[in-house]
Amino acid sequence: MTKLHTVLNSIKRDKRLILTSLIIGLIITLTWGLVSTAIYAREMQRGIAERVVRLHVLPNSNSERDQALKLLVRDGILDIMHEFLTGDETKEDAIFLINSNIKLIEARAYQIIRENGADYKVSTDIIRERFPTRHYEGITLPPGYYTALRIDIGEASGNNWWCIVFPPLCFVNATRSQRQPTAETTLQNILTAEQYDLVTITPESGVRLQARFRIVELWQNLIR
Repeated sequence: MTKLHTVLNSIKRDKRLILTSLIIGLIITLTWGLVSTAIYAREMQRGIAERVVRLHVLPNSNSERDQALKLLVRDGILDIMHEFLTGDETKEDAIFLINSNIKLIEARAYQIIRENGADYKVSTDIIRERFPTRHYEGITLPPGYYTALRIDIGEASGNNWWCIVFPPLCFVNATRSQRQPTAETTLQNILTAEQYDLVTITPESGVRLQARFRIVELWQNLIR
């Protein structure tokens, strides 16, 4: 009986060891998978960020009036920018052209604000800032830091608006932003094939892509 009891205890210990080993192995596998996904998406994001310039418009508040004013300012800014950004430039050229016309952009924004009965201050600058995952009519950009033309209206405390101004993927048709086919071709030309496949998604792959980018956002929040 003593020997049997010893054997049974040994079997139980072995089972516990096997189960513990399996759990540890699963945790290591899942952790490595998450880390690998985050590293891959981060490197892809950095490569994409080196080639695009984004637009970030922040309204004074979330009031109906301020949100409507935000869209009017957006329209006016895009109209001006499409006069000097063709999509054939490099990112460096695009930044130079935006900087060269930044006072004109700011003046146009302020003019629109005044014409609509407000007197908010306007601040325009080209900065590097962190963006969450954003989806634009079939194009999804991963979370991370990007060069952006930022427009602050008044207190700049309302829900913001994002787009891609280089290549110029947005123009305004009534109240809906759309992609320009020529700019989409430029995007394909300036990105690697892997980067382009990553940002141009189908409805089927979109769910998986959004999940991958969500992992990156959670990882970035964890290590900040």
